[in-house]
Amino acid sequence: MSHYFDFNAGCRMRPEVVDRLSELLREDYGNPSSMHSPGRRARALLEEARDSTAALFGVAPDEIIFTSGGTESNNTAMRGTMALDPALRLLVSSSEHASTTAVADYLQEHGRQVRRFTIDAAGQLDLELIGRASREARSLLALSLANGDTGHLLELDKLCALLAPDTSFHLDLAQAVGRIDLRLPAAVTTAAASCHKYGGPLGCGVLIKRGPELEPLMAGGGQERGVRAGTENIAAIAGAGLAARLAQAELGEEALRLKGLTSLLWSLIDDLPSIRRLSPEDGLPGTLTVALGDVPADVMIAGLDLEGFAVSSGSACEAGSPEPPATAIALGLETPWLNGVIRMSMGWENSRDDVLELAHSFNAVAARARMAA
Repeated sequence: MSHYFDFNAGCRMRPEVVDRLSELLREDYGNPSSMHSPGRRARALLEEARDSTAALFGVAPDEIIFTSGGTESNNTAMRGTMALDPALRLLVSSSEHASTTAVADYLQEHGRQVRRFTIDAAGQLDLELIGRASREARSLLALSLANGDTGHLLELDKLCALLAPDTSFHLDLAQAVGRIDLRLPAAVTTAAASCHKYGGPLGCGVLIKRGPELEPLMAGGGQERGVRAGTENIAAIAGAGLAARLAQAELGEEALRLKGLTSLLWSLIDDLPSIRRLSPEDGLPGTLTVALGDVPADVMIAGLDLEGFAVSSGSACEAGSPEPPATAIALGLETPWLNGVIRMSMGWENSRDDVLELAHSFNAVAARARMAA
């Protein structure tokens, strides 16, 4: 695939990470829990990656837990928090990633109280309503900082000021890493991220644990501060640590660059008939989601794929679903707009030339589809 515009689903590993991973797989094989020199070397690599990852998220190294990905991190934080407090109820948005909404479904099926909030036509949650709900009973609030379907951003500081002091707050950071500042307010007790979203390896995730203890998902050894049993994947974690250092070094400049590319792309397709922009102008840099009222998304995605462009209609974890993205439904879109939602998301390897070529092909594919209809 010569032009990749699906960074919200995942991205290619950074070349530096690929080189580092190859070296580690050849030379580093020790178990970080062992006392001999290969084990001590593995432990040093693990803690070096923990330091780099903590710096990217602006937290202490001992608050970083490595997992297999964002889904495990979300599950561990949410189920682990609820398991230790039978009186706790869950507050969640209905527009979250499947790894959050599925946990909410699981908890509700097992008798736990779950209250769901919906976004309005502007893509925003009613923060005052959430704040009042948090004061009605002890709660775990689970939300994402950036919506992966459209790029809407949570007004985090405003929300934190409204929450009851005893609220546990889990924040999904998967889409935000490497794109916006990640200084977490004190009200955030746990957070999750996927390393493959910022140039690291697949199968490696981050759980930030700042609050009370969590009930582990798995029984086993005492690895990762007793939260995540199992021998750590040292090569993947070390690669993720390097990706974190690269993301932190480029953060401010990269956010501006991606914002510029997003604006450029929209300016080149916004005069198409029957097109709506769903992503806010001040949303997640690098994310542009649109809806076409006269061309189905699957036709556009297939047509662009044939021309060498990878785009999507929403979360890769829900790609097999016949239903439109939940966020688009919550925004109030109706048929045929719901069937024409297309997400184009950019990252470190996209250039201005890529955007110009995508816009040209986007317009051409849409025109051909209308002629064939």
